Amino acid sequence: MSRIRPWTNGDQVALDAGRVPVYQDEKDVWLFDSAGNPIVSDADGNLPVALGDASGAVLTLEPNGSVPVTLQDPTTPAIISPLFLTTDVVTMTVAALAEATSITLSSVANVLNDSHLVITNTTTGAFHICDAVGAPVGNVVTIDTPLAFPFGIGSFVEVGVHNIATAVGTLAAPVIYHARVANGSPVAFDVTRVMFIAYTDSGGQLNEFGDGAALINGIVLRKDNGDGTFQSIFNAKTNSDLMSYMYDFEFITVGGGGQDGFKGRLTFAGQNKMGVVIRLEEGTDLQLVIQDDLTTRMAEFFIIAEGHVVQP
Repeated sequence: MSRIRPWTNGDQVALDAGRVPVYQDEKDVWLFDSAGNPIVSDADGNLPVALGDASGAVLTLEPNGSVPVTLQDPTTPAIISPLFLTTDVVTMTVAALAEATSITLSSVANVLNDSHLVITNTTTGAFHICDAVGAPVGNVVTIDTPLAFPFGIGSFVEVGVHNIATAVGTLAAPVIYHARVANGSPVAFDVTRVMFIAYTDSGGQLNEFGDGAALINGIVLRKDNGDGTFQSIFNAKTNSDLMSYMYDFEFITVGGGGQDGFKGRLTFAGQNKMGVVIRLEEGTDLQLVIQDDLTTRMAEFFIIAEGHVVQP
């Protein structure tokens, strides 16, 4: 006779190398419930099993015998952040309350109209993403999105540029734009997709990049793992490369002197997509590595990372 008894006299049975010990006599294997009563199999030899919810109520199976499951999206904060080139890291010198529309910085030497700003409270991990509006007045910078949280003296402010079309890179000296967890923040960020938008002077062709010549070395989307290694996602040298990587890449041609360009979406998350996310923790980046001169190929170029804070 064999017994698998998860509980004996209220004491938990010790596992054997991570397995429940089984003692078999001839062909019989006996299972006992927590009260010591043998569990009798049904006519087909299967053990009766009841699945219950947290309240103890027995779940009703679907007609095909499957367990009913409800999938729920996380309720953690959503994040939409452009990839940007860091030009400075400064601190706040005056505390600011939630809903404030200006901040005072230790230096504004690299803050311009439309500069990208990421503000981080390193004590709480709270962070705020916004852009500068107009030129600073003294060391006071007006921001386009009211602060979502209070930020104290010493809060980090990362300053950057998010128009990728201004980049002039080479293989030897690439220009790297990134999205990352804010400096000093303990949170992690799952990137579920990236959005591409470019302004061009004409509609563009498949064998071009933007509306200029194909790139020689290409742009590389990758994850910096923070340990000297990288996860390369793609290298694109032409519009057709981008189209092959994305489900819905589209040229935008506007008549009458309107703004031409292209847009695209590369989705990682979802079982009908790649089924993965790009997880960013402190010290890791999602990077776009520019290895060519983009200034002759498009007027403006932005890549937006979208996702959410990881459930604690």
